[in-house]
Amino acid sequence: MVSHKELIRSIGYSEKTFPSHLNEYVHQGLETAGRHAQPMGGFVLLEEKKIVVEPDRLHINGLSLKSGRIITKHFRKVETLAVLLATIGNEPEIISKQMMHEGDLLKGYFVDAAASSIVEKTADAIEEKLQRMVGKEGLRTSNRYSPGYCGWNVEDQHKLFSFFPRGFCGVILNKSAMMIPMKSVSALTGIGANVQKEEYECEICDAKFCCRKNWLKRRHLNL
Repeated sequence: MVSHKELIRSIGYSEKTFPSHLNEYVHQGLETAGRHAQPMGGFVLLEEKKIVVEPDRLHINGLSLKSGRIITKHFRKVETLAVLLATIGNEPEIISKQMMHEGDLLKGYFVDAAASSIVEKTADAIEEKLQRMVGKEGLRTSNRYSPGYCGWNVEDQHKLFSFFPRGFCGVILNKSAMMIPMKSVSALTGIGANVQKEEYECEICDAKFCCRKNWLKRRHLNL
């Protein structure tokens, strides 16, 4: 479950800087999103022999992923890769939009923010399960990286999804490679004896429109 502290940090605050009069909205957002979320997901381990790592792209089973140099460098020491998918369904998103449509902008905003945090927590849980599994063989997992970040073309979502059965966990892609339900996470994770998790390096990412960067920079909301 996502905590109060985790949610306010995800939108760029600390417990000391968060406006106390908004605490009730945080609690309501967490309760509403948590009650309607349907966390699910899984992963697919890829065949080691069919993975080729180049400086700016990955080749997997004959598919070329234009992951870019920033992400690809973290996969140089991998022995294999896993594709992850997590979702919480579409109910929290529907409720959030309905609240905003009815003029309850604050309630809708915090339900949406809570839903985003819950799906990331779901992805964390899947990642932890993967780590426990490969850890039995003396292997470790890297950070997870998703199309759309650090120069990785979001169109590669279609290639990642080709490794899952159609409609896996109820998630599909539209023509623009956006996931439906939107509160879903897809990612690629490296596996190997010499890989390790690192701090995310937002300062070296060249993305100009990045939610994570905006959250880290933001210190107040115009509410």
